[in-house]
Amino acid sequence: MNEKPIGEALIICDQIITEAVTNKKSLIGTFNSIASTHFPIQQSRLCIYCVMSSGRGEMMVELRCVRMEDSYEIAKIGGKIFFQDPNSVVELVLTLNNIPFDRAGLYTFEMHCEGEIILEKRFNVISVPLPPS
Repeated sequence: MNEKPIGEALIICDQIITEAVTNKKSLIGTFNSIASTHFPIQQSRLCIYCVMSSGRGEMMVELRCVRMEDSYEIAKIGGKIFFQDPNSVVELVLTLNNIPFDRAGLYTFEMHCEGEIILEKRFNVISVPLPPS
């Protein structure tokens, strides 16, 4: 019997390093906003660290990047995860490349499990003026 997991963490960062022997994760350059002097922009790389627990069995998950203003989906990535038992912890390390942001605004990353949002992380894409020359 499958049981949906509980979302514990969703963190946006520049890079995630997994130590080979211990499998411990190092999150490098965490952030909550992106700033640009012009739009549209393409964010060359974003890494997402996601942790879930208390699930059971195999389930489909999908990470979506959505513009909050109009629920427009910017990007998504998905696949299957497996919880051996409810005490298992699943850590996902996801890398998204060339994410397009056509304007400033509030965006969110949503982790869906079997079609239901279990984690959400909001972040701002900010327009900043060019520095005086």
